[in-house]
Amino acid sequence: MFSATLPMLITTRGAKRRGVQALRKLKEAKLGIKTKVVKKERASSPITTTNSSIAAQYPARVELLPDLLDEPLDSVWKFQSYMPKRYFIKDALALHRELQSPSMYNNPSALLRLRLDLNMTLEKKTKFVEQSKQFIAMPHPFDHGQKRTILAFAKDPHIQVIASEAGAEITGGPELVKKVYQTVV
Repeated sequence: MFSATLPMLITTRGAKRRGVQALRKLKEAKLGIKTKVVKKERASSPITTTNSSIAAQYPARVELLPDLLDEPLDSVWKFQSYMPKRYFIKDALALHRELQSPSMYNNPSALLRLRLDLNMTLEKKTKFVEQSKQFIAMPHPFDHGQKRTILAFAKDPHIQVIASEAGAEITGGPELVKKVYQTVV
């Protein structure tokens, strides 16, 4: 019975809306009011696949399935059925250098994609790791081929000056947030 009345309710609501719109148009025609049709242009998303970061292009695996096998039994296997091989950073870099050496691929400036799994558990289950709100200093940054701009958002002009002295290229307050949202900046 519920499903039989549902389409009727939807059509009645639609008819009501159309009736209200028709009454409004008649009233406007009597008064001689011309309404302007305004087309809203949809702002394009600032993040696209071409300018998105490498981390956004390669999202991390949320959780490995418990039924994945550890070691393949044959020399040919389906990659998705087995746990990925994990290396220490030192070993992974050595393998990468060997693969990109002149005797193999001869590409010493090849990109290296790194995924870190951090074990954040402590000895006791009742203790928790404190939240991290710090930046990591990278003394030798990677050349990724993308131009990055540092923005600083602050209401206080004094803090904006301090941020620009610290290295921010563009500083501003709420007006800068609006410009970023509108993809002007």
